[in-house]
Amino acid sequence: MSVAWTQPSLAIHSMWKPETDAVMAVLPEIEAKLAPFQARPHWAKVFTMESRTIEPLYPRFKDFRALAQEFDTKGKFRNRFIRDHVDWRQFGIPFNPSHRLSEWYSYRK
Repeated sequence: MSVAWTQPSLAIHSMWKPETDAVMAVLPEIEAKLAPFQARPHWAKVFTMESRTIEPLYPRFKDFRALAQEFDTKGKFRNRFIRDHVDWRQFGIPFNPSHRLSEWYSYRK
C-alpha cells in the first residue's frame, strides 16, 4: 500500500493552519489536478478521494484487503478511517462511509 511502489513518486507536503473546512474545500481541487498523473494518496495524510477512486491506483489493493481479512478476521485492527476507505463488502462486511471527511479530520479544540 505504498504510494511509491512500482512507480516514480513525488511527495508534496505543506503545513496547514487548523482551518479544517478551508483545507477540505481545497483538497478536491488539488486531487483533480493530480488525477491525470494517477497520484496515490498517502494513507497517513488528509485526502478526500473515495474508495472507488483509490482502489485502482494501488495495484495490490485487493491483496491488501484479502490479507487484512485473513489475519484480522474480526476487524480488531481496522479503525473507522480504514472501514470507510476500503470496500469490505466482498467479505460480507458493510461498507457505508456515512461521516463527512471534515469531521474525521477536524482538529480538537
